Amino acid sequence: MLACRFMNRSFVACAFVPLVAVFAARSASADPVKLKVGTAAAPDSPWGQVFKTWKKAVETKTNTAVSFDFYFNSTQGTEATMVDKIKAGQLDGGAFTSTGLSKFDKRLLVMQLPGVIRSWATLDAVRTVMEPDFTKYLAEKKLTVASWGDIGPAHFLSKGFTVKGPDDLKGKNPWVYSGDPVLSSVYTKIGGVNAFPAELMSVLPSIDTGKINCLSVPALAAEMLQWNSKFDHGVDAVNGIAVGAIVLSTDALDKLPRRRQVGGARQRQGDEQLERRPQAEAPQRGRGGLGSLQEAHGGDHLRADRHGQGEVAPGVQGSDRLAQGGHVRRRARRQGGQHRQGQRGRLMRAARFLRVALAGGFVASAVACSAGGDKNDNPTSLDGGTDGSLFLDGGLGDGIAAEGGNDDAACASVKYDGKKIPASLLIVLDRSASMDKDGKWTGAVSALKTALAAADDDLPVGILYYPEGKFDTSKSVGCILTPTAPGCAALLKDSGCTDIKKTPYVDIGPLKTTRALISSSMDATKPTGDNTPTRWALKNGWSIMQTTSAKGDRFVLLVTDGEPTTYSPAFGGLPEMSVECSDQATMEKETTGAFTGTPVVKTFVIGAPGSEKAATFLSHLAINGGTRRTATCTTDCHYQIGSGSFSADLAKALGEITGKIATCIFEVPTGTDVDPAKVNVVLETAGVGADVLRDESHADGWDYTDGTKSKIELYGPKCDALKADPGKLLVKILLGCKTKVK
Repeated sequence: MLACRFMNRSFVACAFVPLVAVFAARSASADPVKLKVGTAAAPDSPWGQVFKTWKKAVETKTNTAVSFDFYFNSTQGTEATMVDKIKAGQLDGGAFTSTGLSKFDKRLLVMQLPGVIRSWATLDAVRTVMEPDFTKYLAEKKLTVASWGDIGPAHFLSKGFTVKGPDDLKGKNPWVYSGDPVLSSVYTKIGGVNAFPAELMSVLPSIDTGKINCLSVPALAAEMLQWNSKFDHGVDAVNGIAVGAIVLSTDALDKLPRRRQVGGARQRQGDEQLERRPQAEAPQRGRGGLGSLQEAHGGDHLRADRHGQGEVAPGVQGSDRLAQGGHVRRRARRQGGQHRQGQRGRLMRAARFLRVALAGGFVASAVACSAGGDKNDNPTSLDGGTDGSLFLDGGLGDGIAAEGGNDDAACASVKYDGKKIPASLLIVLDRSASMDKDGKWTGAVSALKTALAAADDDLPVGILYYPEGKFDTSKSVGCILTPTAPGCAALLKDSGCTDIKKTPYVDIGPLKTTRALISSSMDATKPTGDNTPTRWALKNGWSIMQTTSAKGDRFVLLVTDGEPTTYSPAFGGLPEMSVECSDQATMEKETTGAFTGTPVVKTFVIGAPGSEKAATFLSHLAINGGTRRTATCTTDCHYQIGSGSFSADLAKALGEITGKIATCIFEVPTGTDVDPAKVNVVLETAGVGADVLRDESHADGWDYTDGTKSKIELYGPKCDALKADPGKLLVKILLGCKTKVK
């Protein structure tokens, strides 16, 4: 397949030669076929115009028997989402960067190793050698390469500072394309870099908010995505050439009759025609891209030189301005016979290096190194000497990462922001008539408001009161006297034990949305009912928590002021009553069942004044519910509140509970390439990271929460420090290097 430049008229010709021939084979009498293709490009961008021209040509050649639906502006989702949709048959193809292509096969990232390929000549030579391998990898995933394409040379753009070397990035916020392990590994190697991962459509607003203040990007992409006007500094050093491809599902193409026979013949014919094309008609590579980048304050701009690689104009502090700082720009261009003699050697070294890297399983590298015993004075350069490129002049020479190789060797890791998994809490609040005495209700409401005001905004909380107040106690009096009367057996069996709402009064949700709702709900609620049907209040609460959508731990918080209503057997001529309330031993067992069930629901218990006689029972509920007040308690394991300073003591207990459920649990990024044996955790403060070691004893470190290894939890002082200052400490999860264990 041909490699074509995205941004020139020749790209259209390159794409049409094989693809139009493929689609022209479609029988005009067959049912029309419309292929759905996703792209991040805008419809009016040069890329979008190419796609529209392609669509028109295919429709013309096939008499509308074959057409395209192009979905522009990432309307089909991120590149990772488009990959999933192609695999599921929801899309027929897409235009991808190398990062997107790596979602099909990570070996395709090898072309993006920083500093290895920094000229069009090197790119053309390397891809010619390696294209059969790439095509094979994608064919194994049932994908056909419609056309390889080049987005352009990547340069550093920044706001308020100049990037002359790795140290200039420390403390800065460069963009990393989400899911790109290559650039992430470079920034991790440098250290102290606050890399910000984001999808394409999230970059512009992140620049505006300061989350991103520099990035390495091809000039044309910066212009098309409207990033260029946001920066006032740029360098002309090339860090690499961004490449990609348009791929189509082989299953979709297989629906086109005689695709292989006709398509293959016409493709070869097209290749021969292009090879015979005069040099004057050769693709103009990347011309005009940098020329449109306007310097924010002076009107000067980055000029595209005759090679399309970009040159910094007087108003922009680029690498041509570095001489005053002791940096001298060293160009790779050589003249005469020496240049021609060395060029082929350098190109073949690049190809050999990437083949070695690919065979060795390399997926990310901080710099390139020469291969095959070359006598190059600068072993980190494959284009013949350095020219101010960030990745070749920064002293990162030992940063090659070998996946599956020596675990003790330097490796590259992808750094993700730790995504906390908050616990979910349902407050089960006793509002029986006894709570209206001695100011207990108003005190409970005040304490709950105080605790919720101090709790994390992202903590999901809901509330359930009991009893509901629908049970008519007047009817039970008559049934006690005449238990055989119609309906009395069921009424006496229940006796208000199931008088509990089956759904929360305020649904469980982040406190930032439920805090005010819970406050208003408590203000509008008054104690009611003579019973304390704790058993069914807990059963309904556990059921709510087991069915709610939650990733973190699930908790029920019981707040009650007395002994629960329990079963009353027949005695002295009175019938048995409250069968559904059962007894305390049954409730204790059911609490254990919730704690050992799937999913697990833990139960906190607070005893308000009046519940002292039930202290042993309430303590057992806390023990069985997995929430002992202290790790070693055997009695008084619940929170017992006295009447002396009820509201203040209750607020303190609630604060302690919400602190306990402010978990130190974080998601492990998902994906087929995630190896649980190569996960590490770092705590960062002001951009400076400190390793947290895996500690299976749970004394001070981190460990997986369960056998799925999809979540990690910090323990001991590390968790305490995070809870004490969550705004200062940041959790970072690194993938790709052997886990560091205590």
